[in-house]
Amino acid sequence: MIQINKSAIKGDSPTKNLSVDQDGCLGDVFFLQKLIHILSEEYNVFHYIKPVFWDCGADQLINPATSGPAIQIPADCNLYQAWNHEKNWPFDVLSSKYEGIGIDWKDWPKYMKYHRYPEREQAVKNHFGLVDGEPYIVANRQCGFVYNHPRVDTTIPKDYDGKIIWIDCRMTPKIFDWCGVLEGAEEIHTVETSFQQVIETLDMKAKRFVVHPKHYKHSKPNLGRLFSDWWEWAEYTPEICKEDHDNFLQQPDRG
Repeated sequence: MIQINKSAIKGDSPTKNLSVDQDGCLGDVFFLQKLIHILSEEYNVFHYIKPVFWDCGADQLINPATSGPAIQIPADCNLYQAWNHEKNWPFDVLSSKYEGIGIDWKDWPKYMKYHRYPEREQAVKNHFGLVDGEPYIVANRQCGFVYNHPRVDTTIPKDYDGKIIWIDCRMTPKIFDWCGVLEGAEEIHTVETSFQQVIETLDMKAKRFVVHPKHYKHSKPNLGRLFSDWWEWAEYTPEICKEDHDNFLQQPDRG
């Protein structure tokens, strides 16, 4: 059993009930799966997940914890605030969730287990008319529900003659329904998003993976070390990031 830093746990309840309080988005939920598994070896873990992230695919995660948006957390729960251990912002925004309690995060993809539904994955393939063995690129400019990165297409080869599959999260609310399409792609071009965490767990055919940061300075130092070294990070200047952000704020309908 891995030894954890129990001084990071708040409360003096003699029970083995432990609530994990984790701020952040769907990617944070995915990244924390090793922590959930390790803590569950010693505690009855309760992990509240916001409805929007539960409905996006967190409901397919496999772990020993009691998780979800409507769970009943016992009154005698001790508490681990995963978000409250940053020492070197912004570089440890995610890794500090583990470091605060003394758990190594580096092999987190091994612990991210989830149910897959082949019929739903095939429905996505059918929507794009994909045939097994057909060459195509997967591209994604969507992050969350309101932000669309305007420059993801700039790294796609201009002379590419195969299909370019643009992810549209309105097609299916479940992120894991895209697994089959992702696995068969020749290249991946995406804004930084939880799709990266999913890709780290898949048997990928692609030989090129490009990620477009949301912030020219902070994204790569914070996130780059969490992922495999085959990711290429597109380079942006402060001026380009500011221009994109200003244009986003001016959009009449950000959905």
